[in-house]
Amino acid sequence: MNGTNRFLVCLGHSSYGVPQSGPSYISYPDDTLDRYWISHKAPDSSLNSTQKTINMSTDSIDQIPEKILQTTFTGFRSFISSWVGLEANAFHYVQFYFAEIEPLVNTTGMRVFNIFANGDLLSTEGSIDVFARVGANAVYSYRKPVTSNATGAIVFTFTSLANSTFPPFLAAAELFEFRQINALTPAPIVTTVEAIKTTLGLGRYTGDPCLPVGYGYDWLNCSSDNTGITAISLSNYQTNGSIPAELNDLTTLTEVRMNGNNLKGEIPDLSALQVLETLDLSNNNLRGSIPSYLSTLRNLKALYLQNNNLSGVIPSALLQRSQASLLTFKFSGNPSLCDSINITECSPSQSSLQAPQPLSSKSRSSTGIIVGISAAGVLLLGIAIGFIAYFIYKKKNSTLHNGTVHEGLSQVEVAESKSPVSPIVCKPIPAEQHVRRFSYREIEIATNNFNTRLGQGGFGPVYKGWLDDGRVAAIKVSSKVSNQGSKEFLNEIDLLSRLHHKSLVRLLGYSNEEKQVLVYEFMSEGSLFEHLHGPYFEHNSVLPWITRLRIILNAAEGLSYLHEGCSPQIIHRDIKSSNILLNAQMEAKISDFGISRNQLISGTGSLPTAVMGTPGYVDPEYIGSLKMTEQIDVYSFGVLLFEIVSGRPPIFESPPSKQTISITNWVKPLIPRGIIDDIVDPSLQGQYNVESVWKVVEVALMCVEMPSFKRPRISQVYRDLKEAMEIETSKSQDSY
Repeated sequence: MNGTNRFLVCLGHSSYGVPQSGPSYISYPDDTLDRYWISHKAPDSSLNSTQKTINMSTDSIDQIPEKILQTTFTGFRSFISSWVGLEANAFHYVQFYFAEIEPLVNTTGMRVFNIFANGDLLSTEGSIDVFARVGANAVYSYRKPVTSNATGAIVFTFTSLANSTFPPFLAAAELFEFRQINALTPAPIVTTVEAIKTTLGLGRYTGDPCLPVGYGYDWLNCSSDNTGITAISLSNYQTNGSIPAELNDLTTLTEVRMNGNNLKGEIPDLSALQVLETLDLSNNNLRGSIPSYLSTLRNLKALYLQNNNLSGVIPSALLQRSQASLLTFKFSGNPSLCDSINITECSPSQSSLQAPQPLSSKSRSSTGIIVGISAAGVLLLGIAIGFIAYFIYKKKNSTLHNGTVHEGLSQVEVAESKSPVSPIVCKPIPAEQHVRRFSYREIEIATNNFNTRLGQGGFGPVYKGWLDDGRVAAIKVSSKVSNQGSKEFLNEIDLLSRLHHKSLVRLLGYSNEEKQVLVYEFMSEGSLFEHLHGPYFEHNSVLPWITRLRIILNAAEGLSYLHEGCSPQIIHRDIKSSNILLNAQMEAKISDFGISRNQLISGTGSLPTAVMGTPGYVDPEYIGSLKMTEQIDVYSFGVLLFEIVSGRPPIFESPPSKQTISITNWVKPLIPRGIIDDIVDPSLQGQYNVESVWKVVEVALMCVEMPSFKRPRISQVYRDLKEAMEIETSKSQDSY
């Protein structure tokens, strides 16, 4: 095999000597190279460990974490390790890691074994004796090329020799795939990309922009023959400057996404991009008019210009194409844009800023009457607002009595809580939604003395209850007595009472007498987790793909409200499928936000003392830094997207080897193959639009990007998921 025209792509890092109680993975800071080692757990009887220092100088290149080598898996006379889901009959490269930490092995020949790959001897140069190679407590790595079988699997078998005293063992392994290197990117394209990098401040990207294939600049898509660039994806890259005029030289572009940045200036000439299908320049600070040449781009199907400072008249040809359903065209959020069909309804443009014409006597008279009436109206309105404001002030400052309804907490209780966290301001707060304070006796009556238990949460047990107004409720009862952390509890009630959104589970009331109690609206259809993996799924109640899309859209909208609709913003920190609850209409709402967490980003900037979240959903970057940002939730949401696409939990055992793997590490190697059936939930039985599923997968990949600054905001995720829904609903069932 000639390796000069190939490069290696890592498919995974595995750690085998992990006890059942051990971590699900090992990464930074244990691994200074920030690799992600998935744990393959084993019973203690199959493990051997040491606290002694491992000599790493025997393999200084790979820098495997010492922690991994201090515990090894030890089989019987033979054991297997399998890698599945690979490209069939493809060249791979495996690297095994060993360290002889057994004190009884003190001479050569005591632990000798062979390795087989798919039944063929791999260690053809001789049996492996780690002690003979490097001695005790030292790292030894064994590397070999290997080929997957026709089903895309490699089964490694470790078998001890007949005269070996000790069985075979293994600390860790890495598997790589050989990829073909194409010709270098043509010089004119490289020159153009360099100019674009300079304009946008992307100098940190170096090397060939398209090579290796699939591993060039992460914001470029290159053609398969490497002769052109087909897409530029710079959504939410926090870039500055102007839109590079050099884009016009990349005539093979079909997609340009530069939304969510801080781009200024006018839209340059892009008239040479005749194969362009999507242009997204939304959410920037662009000015000037919308160029008329955009209507001449015959392949343009989507144009997003909303939320800029564009002005002038919108080209009528663009509006006509939009009205004929030939173009998705969005331009809201530009106050000075004028509709060329209804120019009189536009906000001020250049033409409306000319000097006023003299008024006739009749028009002066009319104007005087209008001004007089307007002034009187404003005065009356001001007086009315004053009375209303005074009434609201008095109501908000009244003392809270048991059993009354109120909006937020009373001044008395808020003052007593003395919360160090800044006051929460969330929008909007419907006036008709209030939080009720219950007596503990009312809670006992509502739950029939806690007769119907729904489950157990982090706050405490959850019971079904029936309120005196006929509403069904989910009633959470804390294990704490009322005086334990009551100030913090009142602060949380104050927070929760201010959160009102159709995609958040609504707080109906609370009690803080004998125990701390939270009363929530009842979500009759359980959680998303139960529908994907639990009792609903087990009873053959499969969630259709379009329902999954609606659920995830609801969840994204609710999370966007927490991040961007409240000041200071609220970080959930435990986004997962069991915290997405469903009502009778299968509308999704986020639960368990704000409960005993102190998730607010306060003025003190203090960090939490421990990682919060659920294994598989937790942002690896957050684990290492404990830095609390909204990107924690975005990462978890990406895992959730993979979950609804694949129907798999965030961490699962991969057959047939039963090795534990995270859903993100399982999905990523499958994506380059481009076969959606490898990823999608088989229970859907093909009832989905492939394009919409790929769109969700692409969004999920952006959400789990490392480092975290590359991830989009959840509001952008919501917009992208809306596109996926539009794709899905635009296709008839006949297309499946």
